[in-house]
Amino acid sequence: MSTLPPEHPDRFGPRSAGGCHQRRARFERLNNLLRLHIAYVTFGTQRAPGLHSRNFIPHHRLFIIPESSTPPGGRVGFTTEHGPQHLCLTPGTLTFLPGPRSYTFTFKPGLQLAAIHYDLELFAGCDAFGTTAQPNRQDLEPSLSQEIWELGNQLDDLGGITRLRGHCLSCSGRFLHEDVDLLLQRRTAAERFAPILAALDRDLVAGLGAADLAPLVDLAPSTLARQFSAATGIPLKTFIGRRLAQRACEALIASDRTIRSIADEFGFSSEFYFSRFFKKQVGMAPSAYRALGDTSDHQQAPR
Repeated sequence: MSTLPPEHPDRFGPRSAGGCHQRRARFERLNNLLRLHIAYVTFGTQRAPGLHSRNFIPHHRLFIIPESSTPPGGRVGFTTEHGPQHLCLTPGTLTFLPGPRSYTFTFKPGLQLAAIHYDLELFAGCDAFGTTAQPNRQDLEPSLSQEIWELGNQLDDLGGITRLRGHCLSCSGRFLHEDVDLLLQRRTAAERFAPILAALDRDLVAGLGAADLAPLVDLAPSTLARQFSAATGIPLKTFIGRRLAQRACEALIASDRTIRSIADEFGFSSEFYFSRFFKKQVGMAPSAYRALGDTSDHQQAPR
């Protein structure tokens, strides 16, 4: 019988029962908590004369540029505490852009780009990347970048969608450096607010606030706001606004319903007030956001 060498211990086998049990329990908990939601995916080739734009998206973004892309590809600009920075978009690279954040994009003619806009959470509102993630770029194996690019023709197929989700998780893992213990502590602390999280998933509408949610956990509104912020690291009002914006983004991309109909669904008194809220949260009008998710034109590089 073959055995694993000492430098490769059997992590889940019976030979190290104590430590193995703890690692297995940790793995199962993290695996069960991890929630991937892909808002939309676009594939495109930039036409002449190129593109220069700025936008603000609430989701994280992965840019995959296949080896077949025509150099020079372009660049992504952003601002950090050290001043303006940029990442070059070159063939055979993977670029991670954390959200919510504003970026400038310069796309050169011939740039081939697959863009995945997504959220990765340990629980509703708890970002797996934390609050300190920074834009980053890595070289991607040529066969892998090409495989992801070719999935653009398989997005109406269950197998293609499954493979794309797998690639999204695998690529994200290259940029995950958050303190897992801290995230799990936040998860444990947030469990007492499970009725609130469930209510927000079920009945999320405009105008919902601490006064509406406090009775669900037998707290005064001010106490709820204070304890929720301490437990999750996110002010309750901010949390509600983000979740509402995410749900609105999903509705805009997943259907061809009118913007007024979506505004009514989420309890806004008019399309005007919905658009104003959406633009404050997302950085663009609902119609502009919906246009970003339109994959019918594959000659314009996505953003």
